[in-house]
Amino acid sequence: MQPNEGNSQTGFTNLPAREVTLRKKHVVQLLKICIFNNFIELTNIMGKLKEKAMTDFATYYRNKFIQDINQFFFTIPDQSRFHEDSQNKQTFSIQYERLTRDFNHLNFLTKSDKEFFGVALFFTVLTDMVCYSHYRQYYEKFRQLTRYPKFIGNCPGGCNFHFHPRDIFAAMNYSRTKQLDIHSPEQLNFFEKFNEAIKTMKIETINFINEHIKEIDSIQFWETCIREFPYRTNEK
Repeated sequence: MQPNEGNSQTGFTNLPAREVTLRKKHVVQLLKICIFNNFIELTNIMGKLKEKAMTDFATYYRNKFIQDINQFFFTIPDQSRFHEDSQNKQTFSIQYERLTRDFNHLNFLTKSDKEFFGVALFFTVLTDMVCYSHYRQYYEKFRQLTRYPKFIGNCPGGCNFHFHPRDIFAAMNYSRTKQLDIHSPEQLNFFEKFNEAIKTMKIETINFINEHIKEIDSIQFWETCIREFPYRTNEK
């Protein structure tokens, strides 16, 4: 088959030049509309995929937690976030009140992501606490590798004490002036996300110990973590 002569590439054969120009403009407009509609559809799909991607703890922890905790610290004044290391500013502190609803440090997160954040922060503080309390001879190495934050009380006085990470969950629901009813839609519920997180954090913790601090029995380390859980689980 031989190609058409004339305007063979456009398919506009035997038409006046003005008509060809108008039809070309029409085609271009249609193409622009199609591209725009496809872009909108692609944006919606990506939005749905992103929303779906953050519905499991493993994805949140491995892809978003670092970003969220950095943004959280960015909103806190230096005298609080470097409370225990004001000179070197290498060790971060989280004072109890900074997690409460009396401050707006976590307002950039959705309700679901606040729950993910609280659970991820619990395990972060927990592993630091377990290493310091039970494996003191290896703690300096652990600290230099992780730079995990310390969870402490409020000034004055309370800032001299390190709090158990289970208090993170109470702090994130607490307010001096805006108490939440247990059935309030704003109430954060950590139990389900905590249970979901155990499998991921077991893998992460054991792999980290095995790779970086081989002197520690990683299984024993994880079992020590389990004894500090705030909820009863079937984990061993």
